[in-house]
Amino acid sequence: MSHSSTLALTLTLSLSLAAAAAAQAPAPAPSSVTSVPRLDAEYKVGPDDLLDIEVWHEPDISGKVPVRPDGKISVPLAGEIVAAGQTAPELQAAIATRLRPYLSDPAVTVVVDQVNSRKVNVLGQVLHPGTYALGTDTHVLDALATAGGPAPFAHLSRIYVLRRLPSGRVLRFPFDYKQVIAGGNPGQNALLQPGDTIVVP
Repeated sequence: MSHSSTLALTLTLSLSLAAAAAAQAPAPAPSSVTSVPRLDAEYKVGPDDLLDIEVWHEPDISGKVPVRPDGKISVPLAGEIVAAGQTAPELQAAIATRLRPYLSDPAVTVVVDQVNSRKVNVLGQVLHPGTYALGTDTHVLDALATAGGPAPFAHLSRIYVLRRLPSGRVLRFPFDYKQVIAGGNPGQNALLQPGDTIVVP
């Protein structure tokens, strides 16, 4: 066998072995890092939210604290504090003020770990009726899609949204599903607010 033939054979074998090794090599593991959306600093805490409170060098005071239905939280040494209606920075300041009689210059960090107070109800003829977390910029169509969409026998032109005002008055907004998805009357696809209820007859 000539020298050139031997070189060509060796090169062919090397390429074949490299291709086989590449085929058997395990695929890279998917990244375990999940992007978690950050809340706006102006987000106001509500009942049932879960807070992560960290006091520097004070593990006995730090931890996850749920906001009670009355809007308050209990923090060791600081006692009960009204959390509902406050932002995380405001809560940090309030907790630090309460801790100063016991700690020298306490460094407090408050993070909203879970948002459970922003909810919307989807009832009636949808595939998955229930209560759902209300994200940022959620409209009526978004909530209906989250609930699986209207059921086969739903009255699509008679859907409505109920909203209770602080005064106790309840507003009712009509929503014509077929008209909205066809591009007509986009104003009916309203931006939802916490506590809204969508009813699909």
